[in-house]
Amino acid sequence: MTQCGLRLALAAIFAATAALLGCTISAPVVLAAVTGDFTAEQQSNTLAVLQAFADVIPALQSAWTGSDFCSWGGVSCGASGVRVADIGVNYTGTLPEMPAGVDYANVVITGLDFSTMGLGLSGTLPDSWSKLRLLKALTFVDCNVSGTLPTSWGALKSLTELTVRGCVNITGSLPHEWSLMSSMTWLKLSETQLSGTLPAEWGAMTSLKMLEIIAANDISGTLPPEWSAMTSLLYLYVDDSLLTGSLPSAWSSLPRVKDVSFRGSQLSGYLPPEWSSIKTLRRLYLTNTSISGTLPARWNALANLEQLYLQGTRLSGTLPAEWSSLSSLQHLLLTNSHVSGTLPPEWSAMARLRYLSVQGTRVSGTLPSEWGSMLAMENLQMSWTQLSGTLPPAWGSLSKMKCVVMSGPQIYGTLPPEWGSMSALEQVVLSDTQVSGTLPPEWSALESLQDLHLSHTQLSGTLPPEWSSLGSLVNLSVQNTKLSGSLPPEWGRMHALRNLPAGNTLLSGTLPASWSALTNLALLFLSNTSISGTLPPEWGSMSALEQVVLSDTQVSGTLPPEWSALESLQDLHLSHTQLSGTLPPEWSSLGSLVNLSVQNTKLSGSLPPEWGRMHALRNLTAGNTLLSGTLPPEWSEMASARIIALENCNLSGGLPSSWSAIPKLRDLSLRGNSFCGCVPASWASKAGLVVTIEDEHKGSECTTGRVCPTTTTTTEAPAEPSTTTTTTTEAPAEPSTTTTTTTEAPAEPSTTTTTTTEAPAEPSTTTTTTTEAPAEPSTTTTTTEAPAEPSTTTTTTTEAPAEPSTTTTTTTEAPAEPSTTTTTTTEAPAEPSTTTTTTTEAPAEPSTTTTTTTEAPAVPTAAPETECEVDGCVVCEHDSAVRCARCHEDYFLTAEKTCLIYCDDGATAASSGVLAAAVLCVGLFSAGLVA
Repeated sequence: MTQCGLRLALAAIFAATAALLGCTISAPVVLAAVTGDFTAEQQSNTLAVLQAFADVIPALQSAWTGSDFCSWGGVSCGASGVRVADIGVNYTGTLPEMPAGVDYANVVITGLDFSTMGLGLSGTLPDSWSKLRLLKALTFVDCNVSGTLPTSWGALKSLTELTVRGCVNITGSLPHEWSLMSSMTWLKLSETQLSGTLPAEWGAMTSLKMLEIIAANDISGTLPPEWSAMTSLLYLYVDDSLLTGSLPSAWSSLPRVKDVSFRGSQLSGYLPPEWSSIKTLRRLYLTNTSISGTLPARWNALANLEQLYLQGTRLSGTLPAEWSSLSSLQHLLLTNSHVSGTLPPEWSAMARLRYLSVQGTRVSGTLPSEWGSMLAMENLQMSWTQLSGTLPPAWGSLSKMKCVVMSGPQIYGTLPPEWGSMSALEQVVLSDTQVSGTLPPEWSALESLQDLHLSHTQLSGTLPPEWSSLGSLVNLSVQNTKLSGSLPPEWGRMHALRNLPAGNTLLSGTLPASWSALTNLALLFLSNTSISGTLPPEWGSMSALEQVVLSDTQVSGTLPPEWSALESLQDLHLSHTQLSGTLPPEWSSLGSLVNLSVQNTKLSGSLPPEWGRMHALRNLTAGNTLLSGTLPPEWSEMASARIIALENCNLSGGLPSSWSAIPKLRDLSLRGNSFCGCVPASWASKAGLVVTIEDEHKGSECTTGRVCPTTTTTTEAPAEPSTTTTTTTEAPAEPSTTTTTTTEAPAEPSTTTTTTTEAPAEPSTTTTTTTEAPAEPSTTTTTTEAPAEPSTTTTTTTEAPAEPSTTTTTTTEAPAEPSTTTTTTTEAPAEPSTTTTTTTEAPAEPSTTTTTTTEAPAVPTAAPETECEVDGCVVCEHDSAVRCARCHEDYFLTAEKTCLIYCDDGATAASSGVLAAAVLCVGLFSAGLVA
């Protein structure tokens, strides 16, 4: 049932309830001035009974004192007797047995109401209360009383009202002895655990006007034909039971019955044609029963019938044209039944029909234009039927129509512009039909329209700017249509709009900044459209926004920091767009954000540490982007995170063990990045966590070569001018010599000179010398190169704050010789330092590589001996003497199976080739090793 249909149905139920309340017969209470208005015998005997209640309800022992019971709290006195009610919501206790030695003919208690005590009242229903001969009204509501209904209470000849509701521990059967309650008019036994059958003997309760046995789920058996003798019966409700059998034809003689309800029972059989003689019948509720057969044409004689609820039954057959004479019928619900045939044009004579539902039936044919004269019609529910044809323009005259709901592939045609005159229209649902054409600008006059659902149709054209006058529109659904064009800026005036699903359409253009005035908009779906442009910063003022879906659009530009003010935002989906720029740190204030999707975009930059404060964030998918940097340890504070997907980005660095503290993390996808190190043991031991990353970061596959390199920072004396001289000599098969000298000193100009001499067939020697000293100009270079010969390189570096430094590099290459690496380090503060590196390489000769670093006062340490022919390796790959499987702990393994090391000056050491043995220091970024 739709929202509008539910509202009308509830209104009908409330109206019926109000009618029921009108039949309540309460004992008249005329307040007496004092207890003395009663006789002495009445006073003493009544006091004795009231004292019995005080004895078992502790709170009354201090409240009910003295003999003037009319002055006690919860006791009211009238000329017709004494009524006990409103004892107290916090009182506890049991129900007393009636004391002995009391003349109950002089006990003037006429009403006992324990509804306010609730669960504080326990014990059982005492048999001895049958002595209260003058008792007229007895009420128990939501109590903790248990046991059965006393059969002895049949002696309560004066009892007119008995309510036992919500006392779920009451069990047993309905006492047939209660048929002796000759004055009973109101009997309500709801929400209990009563069982058994409906006593046929109760047919003798000729004064009974209302009988309600609702949610007594174990009541079974059949409906007694003998109840046809209940000549005063007005209202009969036996809902949610196990009743079986059929509706008794004998009940057609009930002369006064108005309401009959057996909702949620297992009744079967057919609708008795004989009931057409129940002229007083106003409401018949048989919802969710197994009633079958056809709709009796003879029921057209039920001139007072107002509501007929037959939804969820097995009724079949056609809609009787004869029912057009049901001039009082207001509600007819046949939802989810098996009725078939067409909608009778004759029903246009039902002048008072307001609510008709044939939803989920086999009704077929067209929508009768004649129904345009049913001027009282408010609600038509016709979805999921076999109805076909077009929407009748004549229905535009239904000025009281509030809800039109229909769907199905046979409904086609256009939206009638004439429907723009249905001024009371609140809800239109035409989803999943073949309705086509454009959205009528004339519908802008539907000032009461709240819900308009047009999704999954063939509608085309543009969104009418005129619809901006739909000031009551809350929900507009047009997804999966052929609508095109731009989003009207004028719609920024639709201030009531809350939900706008418009994805999978042909809509294009930009997101209007004017929509920032939609302060009630909570849901906006525009995925799979051609929407382009940027995310308007102005939308940061849309305080009610909860869900924004812009996936698979052409939206570009950056993520607006202004959106950090969207305090209600829960879901933001921006994947598969052209968005770029960085993740705004300001978004850390999005305290309600649960799902954020930005995968397959051009977003770049680092992951903001501030986002660790996004405690509601549950799912973050940001894979296949240009994001870089490291994983922020601060994200361990994401208390709700379950999924973090960062695959195929440019992320690097180590894997923070602190992320194991994310309490609900279950899925962490990191494959396709440049991380170093191994998966922390705390991740591996976290229950339920699935980490997706390359195998070399996991378990036994992760060697010491995966350990992240340490970083060395070198401080040099600033503002010193330098002099640099470089000499390089190259010749094939001849030695060559290269000398570089650099001298730096502040506040002086520098001069650079480069000289290159090449000679063939000579081995080469390279020497680099760097000297830093103040107040000197700098000069650079002489270069000599010689290919195909062994070379020798020596590097000497001397560094000290405010002191000049000298660096010399010598490289010698010789073929086919194993290599040896030696490193010596000595550190001393505030003194010049000298670094010498010697590397010997040659393609066909044995080579020797020696690295010496002197930085006092540290103790020199030697690198462990290698087991491979490639420098930095500990273990080579299987069947390869030149590719690494594991590196020394100062190195890390590359995808090319070589070992890299970070240098002291902030650069990295990279192998000069995949199979080469020499190690050269190069910059992190220039080498392309670090993003």
